[in-house]
Order: sequence, then C-alpha cells, then structure tokens
Amino acid sequence: MTVRARLGALPKGTPRVPPAASASAFYQFVEVNGVLFPQEEILNLIAGNGISLLGADDPGNNRTNVTITSLFCDNVVAVLADLPAPVAGVISLTSGSWCFVNDIDLGANSLVVPAGVTVFLTSEGKRLTSTHATATLDVQTATSLCTAEGLHFRNTGAGFGVRSVNGGTFYNRFELCMFEATIAFEQLAGGVIIDTSQVIGSTDGIRMNDNAGRVVVTSSVFTNAATRHINAEIGFSLQVIGCYFSNAATAIEFDGDPDHAVVSGCEFDSLTTGIRVLAGMQDCRVVGNSFSLCATIGITMAVAAVPAGGFSMVGNSFDLNGADYGPFTHLTARVNSKANVSSASPSILTPLLPETPIVP
Repeated sequence: MTVRARLGALPKGTPRVPPAASASAFYQFVEVNGVLFPQEEILNLIAGNGISLLGADDPGNNRTNVTITSLFCDNVVAVLADLPAPVAGVISLTSGSWCFVNDIDLGANSLVVPAGVTVFLTSEGKRLTSTHATATLDVQTATSLCTAEGLHFRNTGAGFGVRSVNGGTFYNRFELCMFEATIAFEQLAGGVIIDTSQVIGSTDGIRMNDNAGRVVVTSSVFTNAATRHINAEIGFSLQVIGCYFSNAATAIEFDGDPDHAVVSGCEFDSLTTGIRVLAGMQDCRVVGNSFSLCATIGITMAVAAVPAGGFSMVGNSFDLNGADYGPFTHLTARVNSKANVSSASPSILTPLLPETPIVP
C-alpha cells in the first residue's frame, strides 16, 4: 500500500481544486496506490491485518510522524492493552500469530496457551516480564502448541520463565529466545526443541519434571545458575548438542532419568562439576565434548550408577580440572571409554587417557 500526501505549488493556505468532482476546495491531496483523493480536515490511517501504526508529535519540525510497520502477524503487541484482558492473572492467547514490537511488563499476569490453541510468537529480542507465580509463558496442556522466536521470557517472582506441556506428534519449539528466572524453563510433559537460545536460571536453567518426554537442546548458552543448568529429573530422552555451559555448581545432572541421553559437541567451562550421573538411567552417551576448569570434576558417576544399557565416553577433552572423571573408571562394567585426552594424562608421551579394552 502506498500512501502519499501531495502538496500544491501555491503558498500554504491557497485553496486548490481536487481532480475528483467536488464543490470543496483543498490545499492537499492524498495519493493511495496511484489514486488521488481530496484530503479532508482529518487524515485517518487505519491499520489493516499485519500492520502496526505508531504516531508521534514532532513540533520542533512542525510535523507528525507516523511509523507504518508490516509484521506478517495476526496480532501486533506494542503495549499491554494489545493483549487479551487478563482474568484472574491469566492472559489467554487465541490461535494465530503474535508479534511483540516493544518490551511488555505483564505485571502479575501470565501469558497462557490454553487447551486446543496453537500460537506463533515472534519478536526481535523484546522482553516479556512477569511476577506470576507459575510462569511468564505457560503452555498449559497436552493439546496446546507453541512456537516462539526472538523473545526474552523473564520472571522476577517465583515462577518459571516458561512452563511447557505438550503431547502427541508435534513439539513446542523455541528459537533465538532467552529464558530468565529462578528456574528458567520447565518441561512438564511432552516434547520440546530449544535452539540457539540463552538460558539463565538462578537455581536451575532447564528442568525436566513429571512426565517430560523428548527434550532437544541445540547450540544454546547456559550461564549463571547457582545449582544446575539442566536438571533431568524425569523424562524419556534428552539430547544436548553443541551447547556452552559456564558458572554453575553442575552443568547437567541426570537425577535417575531420563532413560536415554546424548551429550555431544558441548563446552563445559569454569564449573564445579560438568556432568553428574545418578542411578536409574537406561543409557548415556557423552561424545566429543570439552571439559575445562571444572573445579571438582568433569564427569562424576558412582560405579553403582552406571546405566544398565551402558555409558559411552568417547572423544572428549579434559583440561585443568580438579579431576577428569570418577569414581568410575575405563574398566568399570558397562563403561566404554575411548579416545579421550587430558592435560593430566598419566603418560608423558601422549595426552590419551587409558581406554576400555576392545570387546571380542
């Protein structure tokens, strides 16, 4: 859509006759997509679907500025009032796309994706802040579905940044997001994909709880957690690929679950403990990671906690840690340790750590 005001060549205040048939005289015309319209006393710009209008008075330049933004969204949120009215602390989103163009303080309210609703949330790094006791964003039931891109979910109360519940074939998906809260993200049930995001949990970063299904975390950064960056309490599967962990007591803790886990291509830096494995897992694969400056230990797992289906530790690098791994060793039953290197290698000729013998 092209909207253009066309001024006449005569001095301001001189009447002009518009090209359209009219008995009135006007100084200014408005051209819309090549068609001239006579301008009345008031020019009214109406935002259509996917259009945001933002007006500002500019008396110093004797003008009014109107910013017209095309957003390809069903709903444009510039202020809190652009969202549905809260009911008992809950702002229930309707199906469709929501574009946040400004930081929004939700107060004590929570954004909720109710049962049967599918939403797409997008922004260019805008922050949604809430003090709600449950979560800033609550994807509430197994029939809710949410895709979010470029948003900062922040909870300054006791709630989560995001609480995610999902069921069935489709996963909730979060990309280029930031999660910030006491527990930044909780996966309560079903599956979720978190990609290229930042997680800041003052206690835990991501917590897999209750009936969490498959959790996939890729290319994300975890910083400043007092306890754990990922707390895998209960769940079926956890894949952590290409992530960076720093400044926490423990980066990843497998607290008796999930059943299956893969940690690959990650960097564990300046932590107390890199990975902690407790009893109850089915199998775990730790491949191609870097553990450096872990003050106590890179990987800790009791002999009795080795997963029933095996623990593979292949191609990892250990550098300047309090200890590289233990109390398990490369000779512990169901452990397969190969091609790991360490700055504390017992060999003066090679940084290779001792390996599990080849099984015939």
